[in-house]
Amino acid sequence: MSALATPLDESPRTERPLLRLVPQVGGRRINIPWVPVVILVLIACIAGVLVFTTTIQTQQAELNRLQQEAAQLSYQEAALQAQVQNLRSSRNLASRAYEMGMRPNPHPAFIQMPDGTVAGDPTPVTGDELGGMVPAEVIEANAVAAARTKAEEEARLKAEAKARASASTVPTHQGPSATPSQEATAAASGQG
Repeated sequence: MSALATPLDESPRTERPLLRLVPQVGGRRINIPWVPVVILVLIACIAGVLVFTTTIQTQQAELNRLQQEAAQLSYQEAALQAQVQNLRSSRNLASRAYEMGMRPNPHPAFIQMPDGTVAGDPTPVTGDELGGMVPAEVIEANAVAAARTKAEEEARLKAEAKARASASTVPTHQGPSATPSQEATAAASGQG
């Protein structure tokens, strides 16, 4: 605020301009019933939201199914990788080589590649040279096979003994007058 007074405009007052009506340029104005239009727009929006949420739910279910399938395939891949690592192990390699008839050779021979000369004395292997070089899996498999063969032989012998025992104890009928003690004596004499 200033302490100085400002001079007032002392000009004579002019009259206000006259206002007049502007003629209409266009034709008739279209009256739209707004209530039905708003209701139709709301119905369209609700239907759109319904379709949108249904599509999202369908895609979510598909995504869940695919994630479960991916997890299952991941587990399967891990199992297969473990199996490959097991098959690549030196222990398994030695066992497979032994099963294929390969035996360790204590007297190896080497072929020199550029000229093809043989270094060392190549000797055939019978498989008995290094007895301690049999893979553990082969020893275990042989022990299991021997135990199975022994168990089968024992079962066969028991079955034969049972068949002989049942063939020799055929009950004898001495008629209606035989007493139980006579039948027991007859059965005991048939077993001996």
